[in-house]
Amino acid sequence: MNREFVLENLREAAEELAQAVIDIEADPDYDSDELLIAMQHAYHHLNSAWNGQKISPLKADNMTGMTWTRLGEFPSEFPLLSSPVNR
Repeated sequence: MNREFVLENLREAAEELAQAVIDIEADPDYDSDELLIAMQHAYHHLNSAWNGQKISPLKADNMTGMTWTRLGEFPSEFPLLSSPVNR
């Protein structure tokens, strides 16, 4: 596993989520558009951490935009946890 790449992306996701919490708490006008941007950024880094865990350090340092796009996609092999809907 490329620990440095995974950690870098997990840190980015954690920072984005922490900042969203701070912003939501501080700004009563924080809206869905701002939340969407924060969530897209966090998900991109979570997905990149998972999808790029086996990427070589050399390839990680020389990625193209296309590679970043593919790494940021939700992993198809990743099972989602589901919970019953409250009624």
